[in-house]
Amino acid sequence: MAFLPQELIDIIIPQVGDIATLKACSLVSPMFRYPSQAILMRSLVLSGWSKPEPSSTSYTENYAAARALLTSSPHLIPFITTVKIRLRAPLVDSEGLQWVLRRLVHLRCCSIDGYRRRVKWGLLPQDLCDFLVDFLVHQRQLEELRVGRILDVPAEILVRSTPSLTAFLISVPWREARDLPEEAAHRIRELVLHPGSNAICTLAVSSAFVNLRKLSFNPGYGRSRIVVDPAAGTLEEIHMLRIIKVYKDNYHLLLDTVSSVLTSNASPVLEEIVLTFPTFQRLPPASESMRALDDALVDAVSFAGGPSIRWRMFFGFEGGRAYLGFFEDLLRLGLPKADALGRVVVEEYRADRTEWQLRRV
Repeated sequence: MAFLPQELIDIIIPQVGDIATLKACSLVSPMFRYPSQAILMRSLVLSGWSKPEPSSTSYTENYAAARALLTSSPHLIPFITTVKIRLRAPLVDSEGLQWVLRRLVHLRCCSIDGYRRRVKWGLLPQDLCDFLVDFLVHQRQLEELRVGRILDVPAEILVRSTPSLTAFLISVPWREARDLPEEAAHRIRELVLHPGSNAICTLAVSSAFVNLRKLSFNPGYGRSRIVVDPAAGTLEEIHMLRIIKVYKDNYHLLLDTVSSVLTSNASPVLEEIVLTFPTFQRLPPASESMRALDDALVDAVSFAGGPSIRWRMFFGFEGGRAYLGFFEDLLRLGLPKADALGRVVVEEYRADRTEWQLRRV
């Protein structure tokens, strides 16, 4: 293989699609080893609840194993740009976890969650709690933070560590949210609120969301408007996600929520509102709400070309093709002015986003 230039190998290796082949490539020669390891080691999972062997029935922390790996192969450290920290209480090897994290200075994405169950922040070792706050706040290259299944997460972590925040089943101490220093605010640009993250709305009192560009949330949570309103003037994209079940009454409420976002200090750079329905819905006609939404979309056209509304619907069932046509007709009748301006889009929902099929009404 000596005749292959390193530049060509560096182009070929990233095209390999499976882990087993990458592992085999890493054993061929030094020319193959480093580009293969760079892909294999992009992400590191630090778990407080893992099996030491596939056949084992016991669970243990893998922090010591990660420490041993990075000690014996320090050249792998710059390859790690994503870390997933899975916590549990009680946590035994706090020192081992901290040792590994201190070496990770090239992170772009960090995920921290209570593995399999919610973990109360105060039940973790105090030295680890202090370390994690300092670690996350001072990760200068960090672009995305995901926090899930943790109670009483320090507010400082959420608003000071990264411009992109995803939250799932977490809570935030009210006092901390209220007393955040001014320099902690204004950094978050993208916010994703999954179910169980309603408590994060308390951060709105610290002006943490006044510079949001992208917001994803479940409109079934009334307090979500606490986040929407402060950010209304800067939002470029609003995604109402995971709308699992919609009944007649709250379907009207959903459309009214969209209309109110557009009519109350709407951002001049707002480009798109996305509604995602990952399960089949027989959505009822909503004449008054539809007309109000149509007017709101048209009035917002003066803002940088105007936002579009994108419906991501599930039609993968028997008779789904026919219902797709019915739904498109419903939108044409309910949103005639926005439709005429090309502001209404229907996509067929797929679990893999790359397979979504766009249909413009």
